[in-house]
Amino acid sequence: MRVDVEDRKFGRLEPHYFNRGGGTKLDRFGRQEGYRCSPPGLGRNTSRTGICFRTVDELADHLLANPGWGICVKKPGHPASLRYTNIIVDGRPL
Repeated sequence: MRVDVEDRKFGRLEPHYFNRGGGTKLDRFGRQEGYRCSPPGLGRNTSRTGICFRTVDELADHLLANPGWGICVKKPGHPASLRYTNIIVDGRPL
């Protein structure tokens, strides 16, 4: 599966893979490495409420089963950012 976020300025953005260490905060299960997504809602987009997935396929399955969740993406020249809109899984907008 493929997961992207459409950005007006940068085009298609790919999910960001967080490597273990380097100041990456733990997710709700104590994991530090992987593709991170977070639940919707004010104040819910913290690292401790997010979930890390080892593969893009796992991330895609979770996003399809949990509409409204956001994903961390990489932008050229910028730190990873959390996006809740314009998420595309296998060519289909969520």
